[in-house]
Amino acid sequence: MSTKEETKTEYAPFRPFEFAQNVRHEYSEEHIGEILSEFSEEELRAQSESLQHLYDAEQPEPAPEVTEPAPEPQQKPAKEKKPKKERPPGKSTRIRAAELSLPLDHQSWYRLLPMILAAAVTPLIVQLKTYSLPLSQFSWTKSTDSTVLQDFYSWHKSIALMVFACLAVIVIVIDIIRKRLKPRMYFAFIPAGIFALTVILSYALNGYREFTLFGWPDRFEGTLTLLAYAVLFCYSIITVKTGRDATVVVSAFCISALLLNVIGALQFAGLDPLTSRTGMKVVSALEQARFGGIWERIDAGAAAKDLFPMLVMEHSGINQTLSNQNYTAMLLCLSVPVISMLYIRSDSKGGPSRWFKSPLLWLLITLCFVNAVGTVSSNIVPGLAAALLLLIIVFHKMLKYWTKPLLLIIASLALVMTFTYKTWIPEFQSTLADIRGEDFGEDTSGRPYINSIVTSGNNVIFDLKEPECVLCLTLVSDENDVLSSVSASSKGVPLTLRPSETESGVFLIEEQPFDSVFKLCIIREERLYLRVSTHQADWDFAAEGSKAFYRSPEGDLVTLKAPVISDLIKNPKFGTGRGSIWAQTLPMLEDTVFIGKGADSFCIYYPHDNYAYTYSVGLTPSWSADKPHNMFLGAAFNTGWISAAALIVLFSVYLVQCIVLYWRSDMGESRIMYLGAGIFLGSAALLVSSLINDSTVSVMPPFWVLLGTGIAVNSIIKRSAKAEPKAEEIPEVKEWSLIKSVR
Repeated sequence: MSTKEETKTEYAPFRPFEFAQNVRHEYSEEHIGEILSEFSEEELRAQSESLQHLYDAEQPEPAPEVTEPAPEPQQKPAKEKKPKKERPPGKSTRIRAAELSLPLDHQSWYRLLPMILAAAVTPLIVQLKTYSLPLSQFSWTKSTDSTVLQDFYSWHKSIALMVFACLAVIVIVIDIIRKRLKPRMYFAFIPAGIFALTVILSYALNGYREFTLFGWPDRFEGTLTLLAYAVLFCYSIITVKTGRDATVVVSAFCISALLLNVIGALQFAGLDPLTSRTGMKVVSALEQARFGGIWERIDAGAAAKDLFPMLVMEHSGINQTLSNQNYTAMLLCLSVPVISMLYIRSDSKGGPSRWFKSPLLWLLITLCFVNAVGTVSSNIVPGLAAALLLLIIVFHKMLKYWTKPLLLIIASLALVMTFTYKTWIPEFQSTLADIRGEDFGEDTSGRPYINSIVTSGNNVIFDLKEPECVLCLTLVSDENDVLSSVSASSKGVPLTLRPSETESGVFLIEEQPFDSVFKLCIIREERLYLRVSTHQADWDFAAEGSKAFYRSPEGDLVTLKAPVISDLIKNPKFGTGRGSIWAQTLPMLEDTVFIGKGADSFCIYYPHDNYAYTYSVGLTPSWSADKPHNMFLGAAFNTGWISAAALIVLFSVYLVQCIVLYWRSDMGESRIMYLGAGIFLGSAALLVSSLINDSTVSVMPPFWVLLGTGIAVNSIIKRSAKAEPKAEEIPEVKEWSLIKSVR
């Protein structure tokens, strides 16, 4: 450039108001107002100084003038600002424009409402619901079609979630009509759509629709609930377009976490607000309005110092408002990393807000740790351990800049564990016993291991693994179906029955090893039964015609078949019986390769009549399972392998995308980066925890909303990085990049 041309160039300070006026041909007045309303006076001044510095770097030295300039009045020297801690080179500066694009005005706030309600309000809902279902068709439940059942934690959550999903659909329709929705394709829509389709097909092509539409009692995670998950997930991706949107959603989730953990801390201290007189009236308000009389019972119980026991659950840990302490641990796996990353950012950012946000977030983390110990659930350990491992690996270059907040988080955990060691040490010891495969239920010392008990014709066959033997009992009845005689044999060889010398009415088998395992006697109740006693268990059998039947713990006469057990599970006692559930669940998946049996139908098809196997692994024969205690096994059975594969692909692609994105990036002080990182670590922790826990309507709504928000945040970060100009480009392009990314 010539000297003559250089003298014509003017470099004025960047002024956002004036610059916005210069681009009116590209932006409407409303959009310019949104841009400028986002910046506070301090932010505008900071941006102006930052861009002025870029201009000054490009500005050529002005030619000296002949006349001397008039002396300027003396001014007090400005105070030098302390230099900020240097960050390693990376892409944090590229995210600043996306972070500043945070408009949230009266015309857009309603778009975030369904997400806020699903993520923050749904977990807090606790209301009494009385209902009845046709349960008499199942032999393994004592409930009948007229039995009045009660639910506090799941029914109203599922209904509210469906309402929020419908609200999201309405918002989308309004935006389409007003031409405000710009369609954009995301890869996540493909597995989410496959998941939704398999849910619908599993409902349409199977029976028991009265259960699979809304879900099984106490769970209520049926077809409509799963479809609501998919709708809110996709809606979150579409709706979150700026850093402010993500901030509002995550802030609402953190406020909900604060309320939940306060309730949990009170429960840990023995002051459960839900079981107080006032609390019970609040959670039964809807049923009081429907039927009345409930509050009177609460008042009468309080007067007699016998609190209404409707909300009392037989568990050893706190459950907040989530029905089960394992669900509380699962939600903590999601919330602790999110809150921790916000705390790290607030502590390292500096400024006036640091002195308010940083201590508040630290106290919330401490409260989360108190609840984690109070749940008495070791399920939280693998989830948070996975989040910590990812933090060290993915953000390794940032750890030295996060030393102080990380040390304070560790100190908070150490402080909580020091004062609650009497609570978590027994749970830790119990967990080690589970991993080693030690007894977790009744004392099984001396208990035989029964492979199977089968009723075939009028024979009852006991097949034992320890000690290895087979006992066949033949029951004969008269014309009135009254048991008349019993004989014993083993592999066709007759066995001798003799009266016990110490117990009246008891017969023993003379041959070994049967004499030390079995005791037989005839008992008379509503009919004659043959009672076969083994260690800590009684097995009652009846004869009708030429057939023998087992009397189930519910009192029904049933036919027993040989159980089908997977050989892949070597430790059935793992995880307080989870291993035994998985061993019986894996063979069930042979029928659900393409289409599942229906949402929340696991309890209907689970082999509750595997009494011998249940007994052998250390549980009472009447024990049963209504869920597989593994989210992916549950999805594979309820909605099919294809559905489970779609979920695995969705989660895997998201996690890999996060690892690649945050591995390359310098976090700096960018709020949107910390939001995305927190959601990434929290989602990973919850998914690891879901390997030993189930999907539940108490936890999954905030997870699906935050997962969609995390995918949207990653998209914002990547688009912002692509829009960043190269270093050799002129400053005017940097101006344009700032405003364009805001748009």
